[in-house]
Amino acid sequence: MRHSHIVISIVVFVVLLLSYLRPVYKNRVSFLTDEMYWISTANVVHMLASWDTKNPLWHEYYGFTNFNGAKYAYGIGLSLLGHMDVSAVGVAPATYYRWISFEPEAFPERHPNFALLRDARVISAVFTAAAATLIYILGINIRLSVVSAIAAAVIFGIHPITRFVATHAFSDGILLFFQMMLLTALFGKQTKQKGLTREILIGIALGALVSVKLNGLMFIPIILFLALPGVQHLTGVTTPQTNYFFRMGVLIAAASLTVLFLHPNFFFYPGYPPAQMLRDRVQITTEHIAYFSQNNSSHVILEPMERVASFLRHGFPFWMSILILLGVAASAIPILYKKTVNYPYFLYVAGGITVLLSVLSYCVFDEQRYYLPVIPFMAVIASYPLTVIFSGRLFKK
Repeated sequence: MRHSHIVISIVVFVVLLLSYLRPVYKNRVSFLTDEMYWISTANVVHMLASWDTKNPLWHEYYGFTNFNGAKYAYGIGLSLLGHMDVSAVGVAPATYYRWISFEPEAFPERHPNFALLRDARVISAVFTAAAATLIYILGINIRLSVVSAIAAAVIFGIHPITRFVATHAFSDGILLFFQMMLLTALFGKQTKQKGLTREILIGIALGALVSVKLNGLMFIPIILFLALPGVQHLTGVTTPQTNYFFRMGVLIAAASLTVLFLHPNFFFYPGYPPAQMLRDRVQITTEHIAYFSQNNSSHVILEPMERVASFLRHGFPFWMSILILLGVAASAIPILYKKTVNYPYFLYVAGGITVLLSVLSYCVFDEQRYYLPVIPFMAVIASYPLTVIFSGRLFKK
């Protein structure tokens, strides 16, 4: 990577991070009880450090069952920031009943746990800003102009859903970071592939992504398609000679081993296996649908058009709608005028459509952060007119 790209990446990261930290440190962010749950999961790191393998906390309350990826981020991050003990926030489900009275106002600054909450939000902001930086790098890889790649990172960074996630201590910013790591690996710079290094790296990124949230599995069809011999060279990577199925087997094996490495509790705490975790997630979702259907029916979106309407409402503020329309028009110009087609860009957009359809298939509640995985694709489309304008003239890859 050129030194100029490294400098721009650092600038993008710093600017966006500061924009997220300002409302966090000024305490202009509404509090949500889920934040205290994620802070409480930092105990995972401390339990592993002391090899406390019999602790019943390994068997989470079924309504708060999650994999370990984001828990490591908060455990290590909060420890580095001086918070070695997070027991003050409680354990789920007590984190919900104990802190619900503080919603949705700003958390009291004089409260003993304010610094803990603030620093957890800092961790979320760092991961989200890093994800935006990866959007710039990915933009360069899919042959956007430098200005367009910067714009994509900024558009993503200032989107309301992104800012909401970045300023709250959720797992979504961490999920987004590993999503962008995966996409950046998939759309690498044009190079001759040696061995199976690329498949192993993609597998590790996929395993880390799934270890944060299970919906990371929706990227598997995208990976399998982009790795096809007739497609892979279009992403900017020379098609290797190794058998396709063998390469995909290595990739899935790397992903599986990554998941197992991040979840040693699957072995030393067999009383709560992955299958039971999945059943618990399904059960609590079913119960939540039943609860909200009776108490807040507008929060439940089961019909396809309700989900589409929810996505349009949360994902398309007015300015974003205008930029997307311009981006779609700019994308059509090379096709209409028979210019050179930017295949990596169009394959990336196709991947975004797949992600959107996947999100709409499982989204059952009207919550804006569900649509976060789609925003990086929208940001690239919105920035594409700048690539058409500057292509081949002022800025080159």
